Amino acid sequence: MGKYAAYPAYKDSRVEWLGNIPEHWDSVALRWISKRYSGGTPDKKNDDYWYEGTIPWLNSGAVNQQVITKPSTYITIEAFKNSSAKWVPKDAVLIALAGQGKTKGMAAFTTFPTTCNQSMAAVIFEGYDAKFMFWWLTSQYKNIRGLASDDARDGLNLEMIGSIPCPILDKSEQQQIARFLDEKTAHLDKLIGQKQQMIVLLNEKRMALITQAVTKGLDLTVPMKDSGVEWLGDIPEHWDSVALRWISKRYSGGTPNKKNDDYWYEGTIPWLNSGAVNQQVITKPSAYITIEAFKNSSAKWILENAVLIALAGQGKTKGMAAYTTFSTTCNQSMAAVVFEEYNPKFMFWWLTSQYKNIRGLASDDARDGLNLEMIGSIPCPIFDTNEQQQIANFLDTETQKIDDMIKTVKQAIATLQEYRTALITAAVTGKIDVRGFKLST
Repeated sequence: MGKYAAYPAYKDSRVEWLGNIPEHWDSVALRWISKRYSGGTPDKKNDDYWYEGTIPWLNSGAVNQQVITKPSTYITIEAFKNSSAKWVPKDAVLIALAGQGKTKGMAAFTTFPTTCNQSMAAVIFEGYDAKFMFWWLTSQYKNIRGLASDDARDGLNLEMIGSIPCPILDKSEQQQIARFLDEKTAHLDKLIGQKQQMIVLLNEKRMALITQAVTKGLDLTVPMKDSGVEWLGDIPEHWDSVALRWISKRYSGGTPNKKNDDYWYEGTIPWLNSGAVNQQVITKPSAYITIEAFKNSSAKWILENAVLIALAGQGKTKGMAAYTTFSTTCNQSMAAVVFEEYNPKFMFWWLTSQYKNIRGLASDDARDGLNLEMIGSIPCPIFDTNEQQQIANFLDTETQKIDDMIKTVKQAIATLQEYRTALITAAVTGKIDVRGFKLST
């Protein structure tokens, strides 16, 4: 933060969260400067409470907006009357008391009157700038989250929220710091957004490159023909297609009993769970199992240079393909595909290109997985293995170039996000003096 000056003098706040603060600042527990209450959720089974509602309502996930500009849904007047939902005014701060993943402890700022669920604490400040307090509470996410245990089931409560120490300073100074952070974070968020869009475009370019190579080959001057297969379209005249079942062996694995420590402690046999496919080219196991575990489960050896397809899994995992670089075992939610005459790396690229089609063989319901019969039905292009190897080598090289660019952009995003966090913390704790900062608007 070298470009910003410090305050002329500091003192010890005697508050761990704050450290040294400007001499004219003070601190106080949040309970003494705010009203705090949680909301409620109308009966989800009563359609009359949710159909054509007019009252904005927020669930815990709304805090991910940070500055909340749209409700999660709307509830009816009847729902409001018959639940513990309460109005939260515009320019209030919400703190997630519970929630999946990173939600618990996150703060957000309301831009319209709304209601919220019981897993949100509404904090209404009296005599203090709410936007400044939003930035302060945002900067203290880890400390706030730490008021409860890390266990996902252990949430925060209003008493804990009331105990949060807050810096106290003149309201006009609070407003200047808030305006400074609004402007600076908006600029940083724009840069981060542009780089995130760059990653989207690079990933699209990567997929287009793969699809072009595995369906059209590298020599675009060769005559083409209709493959008669929807997934393939036109292919080079000397190519053909066949169902995967005719050119491979396919089997799934197994998971040794997780309750038996002897199956997992100091194991020597590599084992993969479904999430391993996110590596694409798998270079490390998810865990190791013991020889005893292997003997007493349906786990099977998979040789290196095989293809794995996730039959099930959270989020985007189902249907993803990966390539093994070492001999391993895997769980029952993975199909191991071992090619006997065709280049496995080319087939990995082919199956990667067909992710959406493979995923579509089962319904989009997360509970409906793929199976070995479906995997066996996948159409595959077949042609000379030397040409397959050339295509595989080309894609190994060209996708690595794109992957390197994506990695560089991600590192830039991480640096910007770290700077954003540091800037917020520095401003709201008085480590930098922005009172003389001239706003551009």
